[in-house]
Amino acid sequence: MFWNQGEKNDYRNLILPVLLVSLVSLAFSIRFLNSLSSILLVAIVLIHSQRKIFITQAFTNYFFLSLLTLFVLQIAGLLYANDTAHGWKEVTKKAGMVAIPFFFCGVRHISGRNIYMAVVAFSISLAAACLYCLLHAGILYSQDHDASVFFYHTLLVPFDQHAIFFSFFLFYCIVYWMEEGSSYLPSKYKGWLTALILFFVVMIVLLSSKLVIGITLLYMLYFIFKRWKERTGKRPALAALIVIVVSVSLVMLTKNPVRERFADMNLSKHSIFTQQSFAPHMYFNGLEFRLLSWRFSYEILNEKKAWLLGVSPGDAQHELNRKYKEMNMYLGDNGKTGFWNFNCHNLYLQTILESGVVGLLLLIISIIFLLAEMIKRKQRLALIFFLAILAFSFVESLLSTQYAILLFLFFPLLSLSVEEMTDDR
Repeated sequence: MFWNQGEKNDYRNLILPVLLVSLVSLAFSIRFLNSLSSILLVAIVLIHSQRKIFITQAFTNYFFLSLLTLFVLQIAGLLYANDTAHGWKEVTKKAGMVAIPFFFCGVRHISGRNIYMAVVAFSISLAAACLYCLLHAGILYSQDHDASVFFYHTLLVPFDQHAIFFSFFLFYCIVYWMEEGSSYLPSKYKGWLTALILFFVVMIVLLSSKLVIGITLLYMLYFIFKRWKERTGKRPALAALIVIVVSVSLVMLTKNPVRERFADMNLSKHSIFTQQSFAPHMYFNGLEFRLLSWRFSYEILNEKKAWLLGVSPGDAQHELNRKYKEMNMYLGDNGKTGFWNFNCHNLYLQTILESGVVGLLLLIISIIFLLAEMIKRKQRLALIFFLAILAFSFVESLLSTQYAILLFLFFPLLSLSVEEMTDDR
């Protein structure tokens, strides 16, 4: 059996503090504590009295084994990498793709009470971080009257957060409270929870990620449809639908940075697929750059004859940088880096560039195993969030940084591992 509910845990008091550290450090971007929490999760498995059972459970789990094999393949890339020092650096950054599944596949289930308390702390921390950022933006606006300080990456400058990653943190909390958490919350706090969810939705709009805004809108429509089918849920569903229609209309019919980001999605440079050189001043929007990454990766794999095993994690970025330079693209000045060191911004493309078709197949196999278990366990929260992350994987290399790996693995596995709270409430 892929995941098993197993016996009760005598280590649940140790798991909660580590989960709290992991999630709160994510909210406030305390990277050292977040890295430490991942190490502690592995340590829980290794030092526990039942470590043999946990290790066996991890190493008989097909999802973990497929990711472990992919990680070993990337380590093996050091054997044919030109820059082994950079290769080691890249492999070290990817250690979380093994450490996180090792914990969740070994332990297999976590008290629902622990997850509930961890998400409460995470939600409060996110709300505090958002309020501080809004206050900081308000102070800047009072000085310069530049409204851009309230949007996208600029809004999160106080914590050096990535706007899209932070938006997904907010989205996870929204889905958790709407799918599971609200049923465990005392009635006297339900009004505060509604206000929190609305606040998080507003923050997602301000952070201006087209993808996360679209995913949040789709989820809200799905939730409204689900409530509409319930006899007692038609009135709140209708009210929510009206709010969504009015909000979307305001965003799309008025001049604002969010609308401008959506308008920037059009593909205007069809020549990017054939043009042999660009001018350094040439602007590429997100869609154009990502399509250009497909072209460059295809050319690199052909030139290096590396379709089977890739060019290695150590050389992938060097090869992309070479392409940017050959194509005369903007490489930075006055402290700006331009396109230099931009990765593929696509998980699947980055994987095939680094580890070839073999690596891509291992990644796809691991995804299939995880999706199958979510469907089998009927874990709607885990499935909704993981599907959103899979969509995000087409525009971001989610195994290239610590925070991206947490999005790809930690939150879906945390939701999948929940044990019903009925026994420990």
